[in-house]
Amino acid sequence: MSQIDFVSLLSALIGSEAVLTGEDSAPYCADRRGRYSGNALAVVFPSDAQQVAEVVKLCAENKVYIVPQCGNTSLCGGSVPLPQAKQVVLNLSRMKRIRAVDPLNYTMTVEAGCTLASVREAAEQNNRLFPLELTAILRYCEIGGNISTNAGGIGVLRYGNARDLVLGLEVVLPDGRIWNGLRSLRKDNTGYDLKHLFIGAEGTLGIITAAVLKLYPRPQSTATACLAIANPLIAVRLLAHIRATCGDTLSGFEIISRSCLDLVFRHIPETGEPFQNQYGYYLLIHSCDVLQSPLDDALRNAIQSFGAGILDFDITTDAGKAAQWWKLRMNISEAQKREGISIKHDVSVPVSRVAEFIERADAVLKN
Repeated sequence: MSQIDFVSLLSALIGSEAVLTGEDSAPYCADRRGRYSGNALAVVFPSDAQQVAEVVKLCAENKVYIVPQCGNTSLCGGSVPLPQAKQVVLNLSRMKRIRAVDPLNYTMTVEAGCTLASVREAAEQNNRLFPLELTAILRYCEIGGNISTNAGGIGVLRYGNARDLVLGLEVVLPDGRIWNGLRSLRKDNTGYDLKHLFIGAEGTLGIITAAVLKLYPRPQSTATACLAIANPLIAVRLLAHIRATCGDTLSGFEIISRSCLDLVFRHIPETGEPFQNQYGYYLLIHSCDVLQSPLDDALRNAIQSFGAGILDFDITTDAGKAAQWWKLRMNISEAQKREGISIKHDVSVPVSRVAEFIERADAVLKN
């Protein structure tokens, strides 16, 4: 079958307005950093799971590769087509319906093309929290991609990865069948738990089209701390100390190196030093609770009782001041993009060995 005939069949299946080719498809064939790019026969935008299934069947029959794509915010090229291959980009951005919110069951059912921001906003409108937080790309990344890459975010210490926030999935399988696993059960003794095969699989086993997500009580009080520390080992020990003293109120704990801050200051406007003096490493700590409690006092007591290694710190309950601190962390990737091409990674090591990893990695890179 010719390329023209194949694209014509795609248009007949889902509508010509939902099929892009040539120059119109270019923005969906490159990553957001401009490092990776490829070519596709077409970029298609199905509007529901049935249309996804029809496209998958057609591609399978004609031996055309499929590149699943949601918000295309990946920094590692996973949602970008190859430079030379017979392939279609299947973009799920039109599938953005919030199908249901059940505040009594603390669940919501959403389609894969919903932005993370819209999911969080829908939860907040029902006085609930969906805790996955990727602030830098909140309004661009989509929940299907978050689940397919098993995203973590800044709340991973308290709430876990995306895998831990999913109760059920709807998935289009490689042969075009639709698997409906949209269960909203908090207690489910049955096996096999097939949804975990698709979470983190980046679309290789099936295309996620909808999900049932866990919700949590909406926090009523927050506190944020910014610290300068002597070295990464202090961060590891302080994390253990704060978890022991503040319990489950600890919701975010991020270490930032001097080199990352320098990149941000160089490329991101309206950013500045958090303290009068400059230091080698910084920490951002976020605490929240459903109770109206003085979290800033608890956080201050925990920090002050820690001991040596903390060079400076400040604590705030003011959302504006906290946002300025978090702006430093959330703009690191954008600053790296403006600096030039860099190697992106998402390294996972045991918390107790983070300091060792940083030390050994620095030594290798310097040599």
